[in-house]
This record gives sequence, structure tokens and C-alpha cells, in this order.
Amino acid sequence: MSEPGWVQNTIRIGRFEFKRSFRGLRDSTGRFIFTILSTLVPSVMLLFFGFLFMGILSTDTIAISDGLRGTVAMFWSFAVFLVTQRVVSTYPRPEAESLLLTTASTRSIVFGLALAETLRILAYAIAPILVLTALLAYSIGSVVLMAVVPLVVVIVAATAVVTGSLIGYGIALLLATSPFVARHKTALGVPVVLVFMGVFFVFQVPETLGVSRSAFGWLPMGWLADLVAVGTPLVGSSVNAVGAFAGSILVLVLGGVLLEREATALWFGDEVDPTATTDESGIDSPVADAGSKTRTWTGLRTAISPLVIPSRIDLPTRRVAEMTLLRARRDPRRLSFLIMPLAVLVGPLSISGSFSSLLEQLPILCVTFLPWIFGAAMTLNPLGDEGSVLPVTLVAATPSQFIRGILLPGVVYGAPVAAVITVVTAVGGGYSLPVVVGLAAVAAFVTLVAAPAGAAVGVYLPRFSAVSVGQSNDVLPPRTSAMIVHGILIIPPAGLLAYLIASPGVAELVSEILPIVTPTAVRFGVSAAAVLVGVLVGLTGYRTVIHRVRDYEPT
Repeated sequence: MSEPGWVQNTIRIGRFEFKRSFRGLRDSTGRFIFTILSTLVPSVMLLFFGFLFMGILSTDTIAISDGLRGTVAMFWSFAVFLVTQRVVSTYPRPEAESLLLTTASTRSIVFGLALAETLRILAYAIAPILVLTALLAYSIGSVVLMAVVPLVVVIVAATAVVTGSLIGYGIALLLATSPFVARHKTALGVPVVLVFMGVFFVFQVPETLGVSRSAFGWLPMGWLADLVAVGTPLVGSSVNAVGAFAGSILVLVLGGVLLEREATALWFGDEVDPTATTDESGIDSPVADAGSKTRTWTGLRTAISPLVIPSRIDLPTRRVAEMTLLRARRDPRRLSFLIMPLAVLVGPLSISGSFSSLLEQLPILCVTFLPWIFGAAMTLNPLGDEGSVLPVTLVAATPSQFIRGILLPGVVYGAPVAAVITVVTAVGGGYSLPVVVGLAAVAAFVTLVAAPAGAAVGVYLPRFSAVSVGQSNDVLPPRTSAMIVHGILIIPPAGLLAYLIASPGVAELVSEILPIVTPTAVRFGVSAAAVLVGVLVGLTGYRTVIHRVRDYEPT
């Protein structure tokens, strides 16, 4: 049941949550600068290309094409993806939950959170949308567009938030009610996220499969483009416009009802205990807490199962490696901070003209980015991850053993996994056997270099203070500057090696610039130089981080 005046409460909650997000963004200099750039850069680019091609747009009528409808559907799916990810990882429950749930109805709260998320999306999109709208309105001489386009953008954002929230709360409800899913959420979540991101990537860049965006013009959310044509010189389908408007209303109304029910079940239902086990009588009983004095090293090995660290590794190194794996397994949100830079970096490669299909691109993307991910996942903040227990750790293990333990997961699992994934994608891409072997070798080699390089960067750019992610105030991700520096060290050389092996055109281009050099000499010469530099970087990083840990004094 909703309380009287729930609409006003919804607006208050939405406005307060949006202001709180803005204050948090303002207090984080790095995030604030990144946000400003992510809105200003597209706006400036739109303004530049708009003036450049103003004459092309200056026509009496412009038809709404299937390609434009497909593009709108792409942007809508992107918004749904972002909202789903944020709801699951950041906002599955409201802030100050006890206070809100006892003073306002579920409807007010869930609609208020949806309103705040809609305002966040609009805040990111408002600058480029206004620039694009102004250019289009000026080009075709229609002032009505200045009102119609923002209205359609609001509809797109609102429907995407409702749809993404439905999916996100559904996943959160599954995590809260299924003991198996809750206990193995990381093991289940990683492959699911990878598959989902792959499908999302294909949907966002259909040209990689040889599919035009116009092929998605039949999607109802793409019909929102036809709404823009209402009352303007643009020519669209009136049937599609009516269908898009009616469909949006249906999504908002029906989705709102389902959203309220999902939120009620999630926030007021009983959550399962993922640490509970079942005794012989079939009754759930709690096992020893992770920080309990009764936990044994056998329990540590069980906690990271099915992953294992080889027993031939000396004991202190093995324990550090096991704790590193356990830390990543228990708090995968730390690793989610790699997703956003990855999405930004993959964009330019996704539209590369060197490869004609997604299957040809995938091995290159794997070689370029998997070593960076596996190298950065557990090594970019060795001092900060240990925190106040670092002196105790260094009593039980020497600095060399500590660093080897930090690097071991990347060596034991990162390099082989990167190589196997690269082999699978390269075979699927139709590459010859020598190219497949070469790409796999590069993926494994760069991962081995990326791990000590990441540790070296991390000890000089540590993060000791936790950040707030949703309702959690103790998430300790690597520092943004450390991720950027590590990415600059690893991604360009890995991409260069991948292109030299898989694309002869790169070597031919260099040989044309330097006529005295043959393409074969370019491929082998640059590859050999890159491998040599990689070996030096890995060894130097390893020795540097050991000396840094040995000489480190907490301030």
C-alpha cells in the first residue's frame, strides 16, 4: 500500500538521491574530471562535425531511416545495460534503508530511486543532446525540435531505467533467495557477465558481424526516433510514433507495478546466509566466520576451491597467494572498476577497419586487453590491500615471498587462461596455426609481464582509504591513476604485437614508410624488440616492488 502523497515523496527521494550523487561526484576530483570530459568531449565533437556538415543537413525534409531507428535502439540498450549493472552492484537497496522503509512506502522509494537514476542519465546526456538538437533545429529550420527531442530523450531514459531496474532487482532477488547462487555468485557471475558483455558488444557494434544497424530498426524502442518527427519537417512513420509512445507508457506503467513488487520481495524478504552449511540433520548451521580464530589453513584452501595453489610452492608464498585469491573472490566489486576503462579502450578497436568481422577482431582484443585485466586484477594495490595487517604479513613472509604470492595467481591462472581464450577465439576467427600459436604465446607472455608491472605501479600509487559503492563504504579498488599508468604500459605494446602477428598490413605499412626495411624484417624485428623490452619491464618491476616493500614505512 502507498501512503497519501506518495508522488510528492517520490519527488523528494529522487531529488535528494540525485543531489547526494552530485555531492559525492564533486568530492572526488578524479571522477569529477572524468565525468566533465565524458560530457564535454562528445559535445565539442558534435559541434565541430555539425558545423562541418551543416550544408548536408540543410534540406527541406529528412526521412527517419531504419538505420537511425536501430541507432536509437542501441543507445537504449546501452542505458539498460548501465542501469542493470548499477542496480546489481551498487544500489540493490536504498541508502538509510531502515529509515526509509519505516517512513515511506515501497512505491515511493523505488520510484524515487528510479527518478534519481533517470536524472543521472539526463545529467550525462544533456550537453551533447542540446548541442545536437540545436544544430538539427537550425539546419532544418524547426524550433519545435527544441522541445520534441528533449521529451523523447526523457522517455528513452525513463523506460531504460525501469527496464534495467527490473532486470537488476530480479538478479538481486535471486542472489538474496538462492543459497547456491549466493554462495557461488562470483564463480557464476564472471562467466555470465562476460557472455552478457559479449552479446552487448555485438549488439552495439553490429557491423563487426556484417549486420547493418538498420536490421534493428524493427525494435519498438527504435521507433522512438519517429516520435521526433511529430510536428517537425522530419518524415517518420506515424504508426511507429504511436506504437513507440503507447509502448513507452506500457513499459512505465506495467514496469512500475512489477518493480514495486520486486522491490517489496527483495527489501522485506528473508535473505539466505551464503556462509551457512547443512549438518547431518538437514538443518542449516553457521560455519566459522572468515575472521574467526577457529579457521584453519585447510579452511582457507576450501574457501578458494576449486582454485588451488600448487603445493610445491613454499608455504608463506602459497598463503599470500591464497589470501589474494580469497580477497578477490569475496569482493569482486573491486574488480568491477576495471570495466569502465575497458569499455572506453575497446571502443576504438571495435570500429577498426583492419578486420572485417567480429571473429577476426576477438583474438586481437583478447591479446590486447586480457593481459591487462589479469595483470591488474590482483596486483595494482598490494600495500593498500594488506592495509594495517601488512607488518604482520611481512613478519610471516619476507618481501620476496609476499610479492611472489601477490603475483602467483596471475602466473598460475592468468597467463594460461589468457592463452586458452586467445586460442579459442583465433581458431574461431579462421587464423592459421602459426598465427594462433603466436597470438596465444603473446597473450601468456604479456600477462606474465603485466603482473609485476602492475605491482610496481601499485606500490608507488597505493590506495589505503576505502571508497563508497552503494551501501558499502569499505570497497578498496586500485587507484585510478594506477590503472591508467598500468594500461599505458601494457595495452599499446600488446596491441602492437597482436597486429604484427595477425595483420601483415601493419608491417607492410611500416615498410612503405621505411623502404629499406622488408615487412618480414619489421614483424620479426619489432616483435623481438617488444619481447626484450617486456622481459626487462617484468624483471625491473619485480625487483623494484620488492625493494619498495622492504623499505616501505607506513605514514
